[in-house]
Order: sequence, then structure tokens, then C-alpha cells
Amino acid sequence: MINICGTTLSYNQRIPDWKPQFPEQDIKIDPVTGEKDITLIIKPPRCLKNIPLRAMEQVYEDFQGWMYNQSTVEAMISSFDKKTGESRRISVLDPMWLVNFSKKDIDCLFYNKIAYEKPDKVQAQQYQKLLNLCYAKDINSGRYWKSNAVKDSRRLLIKLQSLEDIN
Repeated sequence: MINICGTTLSYNQRIPDWKPQFPEQDIKIDPVTGEKDITLIIKPPRCLKNIPLRAMEQVYEDFQGWMYNQSTVEAMISSFDKKTGESRRISVLDPMWLVNFSKKDIDCLFYNKIAYEKPDKVQAQQYQKLLNLCYAKDINSGRYWKSNAVKDSRRLLIKLQSLEDIN
């Protein structure tokens, strides 16, 4: 058994292949002064392009309400199915999980504000603020990275690049 960064691996398991990056040097010599201008060329890191999000249950039709629970430190969404008589509870541990709800669910949660006790106001408002942003910028699970916020940031980046080219 091998212990790497707190993870125990057996010998037949694959050990992660961590390789250091060595930048390439681009050396240019100024013909007038003879000084060297060294530029380091670093390859972009290999990383995730799309961050996987937890699949969330859909609650729009059976929604009852949602609240911040101090004892479990999470938002609780309650729903009740009138046909079967079953009630269910969805736990949202991280406000970012709200991004993965459908458009109808985000609309429903936006119009029905989160319930909380006074000492928990700051924590509960984190969930509500993120939900307000998702509603305003049309960010939801159905859009898959095609939200208006991404488009606006791309437009801004293109404008900034064109201004740099002019100057």
C-alpha cells in the first residue's frame, strides 16, 4: 500500500501521473543594444472545461416552500404530491447547486422567497442572492453554459480586445 496525499493506493492501482511543466524560452537579441529579451512560453494547464454539477430533482409542480435549516446548515425544499400523498424533501447543501435547477424551478423559488430565522439571515441570503442572479441572467440547467451572462462577458471581452488592438 502507498499513501499519496492522504489517499491509500494499492500497487495494482494507477498512481496519478503528475509531471512538472518546464517552460520553453524564446530568446530575442536586440541588434542595437545587444541585450537579451527572454520570454517564457508556458502551455495552458489541462483542466476541466465544464464543471460537473449534481443532478437536482424537479420540484415545480409539487412545491410547498423552502427554508434554511440551521441544524443541518442547508436549504430544505419541501414538496407534496397530491396524487400519491407523499411528501419529499430536497436538501441543498451548497448555493451553487441551485444553478442546476430547471427554468420553472428557478422561477418558482424566485417568487417564493426562502424562509429563515433572524440569526440565519446571512447564510439564507446567500441562497436567495444566487437564485436572484440565476433568474436575472437566465442561468439554469436547460441552458448549458449558454446564459446571457456568458454572452455579455464574451461581448465585453471582444470589445476590450478590439480597443487594445486600436491602441
